[in-house]
Amino acid sequence: MMSPQRCGENPENYDHFTIKVKKSLNSKRTSTVHVATRKSKAAKQNIKLSKEAFESMTSSANCPIPGLQKVWGNLTRNQRLQYHCEQIAKALGAIGFTFEVLDD
Repeated sequence: MMSPQRCGENPENYDHFTIKVKKSLNSKRTSTVHVATRKSKAAKQNIKLSKEAFESMTSSANCPIPGLQKVWGNLTRNQRLQYHCEQIAKALGAIGFTFEVLDD
């Protein structure tokens, strides 16, 4: 989250939205609440995989999608790893991802 000092410098550093609120359940009277929240910075997360996990993810024998074994076998190791990284990113609610394969 951005600091209050940094947000105070520029009003664009706030997200603004409004909510209509009823006074009571049966009431037709409503009031509008204006809310301003500080924008937050995206978090960065690094995931380290063991060599065994890497081998399992890139193996042509371990297809994660039933019925697509032939298609999975035709993918390169890099494409298989990218598929698994996309699934991990999706499960974590990521807005984007990159990956890098490092030597031992």
